[in-house]
Amino acid sequence: MLADIRYWENDATNKHYAIAHFNVWNAEILMGVIDAAEEAKSPVIFLLVQVLSATPHLKISLT
Repeated sequence: MLADIRYWENDATNKHYAIAHFNVWNAEILMGVIDAAEEAKSPVIFLLVQVLSATPHLKISLT
């Protein structure tokens, strides 16, 4: 279930618990995070990230 993060932030603050946050980079890890959260009946925050190391030919200049 998707929900407004403000609801969960207020609930966690009032009930004194933490919400886990995960950076995920593929569907398998995302499904693992979701399955674990459902099993624990716990909210979870995740960020789907793109892993640049998967494309070694990509060159990034920081200057």
